Amino acid sequence: ATDVVVPVAPELWSLESVPEVLGSLRDAGRDDLVERAVVVLNMRMRNSVHQALETILRQMYGRQASDVVFPRAVAFSEAAFKRTVVSPKTANGKLFATLWKSITAKSVRRAA
Repeated sequence: ATDVVVPVAPELWSLESVPEVLGSLRDAGRDDLVERAVVVLNMRMRNSVHQALETILRQMYGRQASDVVFPRAVAFSEAAFKRTVVSPKTANGKLFATLWKSITAKSVRRAA
C-alpha cells in the first residue's frame, strides 16, 4: 500500500480510535503510511457536535485530514448492506472520485 484512508465518524469514540489505527501501522513497521494516512469524516453537516469534532480532528491531524468530507448519507450504508457501490453518477459517488484525486495529488507531491 502507498496510502491509507482512515474513515472516521465524528463521534468521540471514533475520534479516539485514530491513534490506535496509526499505532497499528507503526507496529507493522509502516511508519511511511502513518504520515500518509488520510482521515475522512462521515458527518451530519448541520450537527454542531460534528462540526466541533471536525475542528478538533483537523487540529490533531492537520494536513492528514482530508479536504473531502463525506456527509452522512443513506446511500453509503445501503451500498454496504447490499455489498455494492455507490453510483459514481450521483453526488455522493462523485465524492469518492474527489477523494481519490486528493489522495493521488498528495502522493505525487510527496514523490516530487
